[in-house]
Amino acid sequence: MTLACSQTGWAAASPAQAAATETFSDERLMRRIANGDQLAMRTLFARHRVAIFRWLLRLMRDEALAEDLLSDVFLDVWRKAASFAGRSSVSTWLLAIAR
Repeated sequence: MTLACSQTGWAAASPAQAAATETFSDERLMRRIANGDQLAMRTLFARHRVAIFRWLLRLMRDEALAEDLLSDVFLDVWRKAASFAGRSSVSTWLLAIAR
């Protein structure tokens, strides 16, 4: 399962690419994403894609649909990162987007 978006250039991060940001907290990644940091987006995606995909798959019971929705969730994250207020964890915010 991969995620690619030609308009923004982000995709699933390789271990070497993510090394620089892998120790950042999710909240710090969100701040960086809000400022257009594609590496932070790759790191957040790599960190949360499996859990979000599995949650979507349980809800949809359709793998292709779950993959499409996963892409939609992370596209929304890219577009709306500045609106993350930190009132909940990033994973909770991601699940709220997925709903």
